[in-house]
Amino acid sequence: MRTFSKIILLLTLGFIGFSCVPKPYIEIEADKRMGDWSGTRINKDGQEVPMAAQLIAYKNGRFTANLLSEFDKKDNQLATISGKVKGNEIKLIGSYKQGTRWKGVVTDSSFNGVYHGQDHGTFTLKKVTRLSPNLGKEAPEGAIVLFDGSNLDSWTQESNIPGYLDLSKHVGGSECAEYLKTDVWSDLNQDAILELGSNDGVAGWLNGEKIISENVLRRATPGQEMIPVSLKSGWNTFLMKIVNAGGGWGMFARLMDENEIPLKSIAENANGQKSIDYLVKNDHYLTLWDMAGPYRIDGKIGREIFDHPFPPENNDPNVQWEKLEIFKLGDKALWVIKEDVVEIKPGTSGMMTRQQFSDFKLHIEFRTPYMPNSKGQGRGNSGVYLQGRYEVQVLDSYGLEGKDNECGGIYKVGAPAVNMCAPPGQWQSYDIDFTSPKFDNRREKIADARVTVNHNGVIIHDNVAVPKPTGGAVDLRTHKPGSILLQDHGNPVQYRNIWILEK
Repeated sequence: MRTFSKIILLLTLGFIGFSCVPKPYIEIEADKRMGDWSGTRINKDGQEVPMAAQLIAYKNGRFTANLLSEFDKKDNQLATISGKVKGNEIKLIGSYKQGTRWKGVVTDSSFNGVYHGQDHGTFTLKKVTRLSPNLGKEAPEGAIVLFDGSNLDSWTQESNIPGYLDLSKHVGGSECAEYLKTDVWSDLNQDAILELGSNDGVAGWLNGEKIISENVLRRATPGQEMIPVSLKSGWNTFLMKIVNAGGGWGMFARLMDENEIPLKSIAENANGQKSIDYLVKNDHYLTLWDMAGPYRIDGKIGREIFDHPFPPENNDPNVQWEKLEIFKLGDKALWVIKEDVVEIKPGTSGMMTRQQFSDFKLHIEFRTPYMPNSKGQGRGNSGVYLQGRYEVQVLDSYGLEGKDNECGGIYKVGAPAVNMCAPPGQWQSYDIDFTSPKFDNRREKIADARVTVNHNGVIIHDNVAVPKPTGGAVDLRTHKPGSILLQDHGNPVQYRNIWILEK
């Protein structure tokens, strides 16, 4: 029988992007009656047949029970009954097909009831704990252990992606515009590609000539814009305007050749001296920027001021420029290790591997918090992003239908074959086989990414094609390897025993 366990409850959500901090959460005790029950029922013919139930806790002492013919099958519903705590009991009632009426009473040690209608009889259930057979699965020879409970050396924070100029951290504010300026040395006259990403709108100039103007509302990911540019021999000046339309904001910028390989024949201006140090440390993203702003117009939102030329666009000599704090590559992950597990620290952004991968097998174990006062996507929400692009949802969707945005779902791609989500507070496992999309020599995709997911010992996706990145992807560069990202969605979900085997 399950005993009371301390589980964290998040009172409310507040995390969007990198800029909002969730409200405080407190610890409460999980109701030990919540979870799986198993036993039998006696039908009208006096036959004893198997029966199961899932008891789900909601706020204000209310509960719902799914009465099932057996666990882990489709079309296994006998009835759904609901009720609330009365004294030391939970009293539940409900109707189902052909007017059959079900009643149940739950105590600490039993779940008994009756049903009347076309069929009639009684049922008797006992509390059970059904654990995944893959918990504690050991990493095979050749696997890379990403987390064994001792440290987070293999991980960094999503907000610390190399090259991301996080204006939420450096400037703050909203519905405003910020300007960034940098000088880049080129050893020769050469054509290049400016790989750019922005949150939100972006305008840019190279040596005084406009090279981009995109008034958009989006999350910044590398390579959203691939802009042909011509660098002259010597110093070249880039001026960028980033407009905030609410939430987080920032920019990626990197100079590439026609094969999307970072240029090696350039340098940044470090106090008047040519330097490649920060380029090398930050995946060749441009890092040494001056900034000016933020600029606002009273009564106008960010997207409405995009086309307004503020002083930096007019070469106003009175503009006050200041150095952007140099981004530090590889800042340690900010999540918290507790008794050999790592727990999301809400509001710090996702945690991602420093190493990137193509084709692999991934094992990961997770536990969702007990959050009876929350519902839907606010209840134990996180996600495992393969290559940082393809999400396998983590959510407390215990006892729900099993949709593509619930636990085990691949968002807008496929619902799990069966909802294998365990009760909150119980450890679960994903064993994922991932094959990256394939491309020809012209970088035309010839095969979609494919994924097989084993959730708690059952295949819920079998070699499913995933045609494009799912929502919240860190980038869209599907022809490149990518990191494993564990999403921070504002809930204190826990992870442990994470390892990966490259194929």
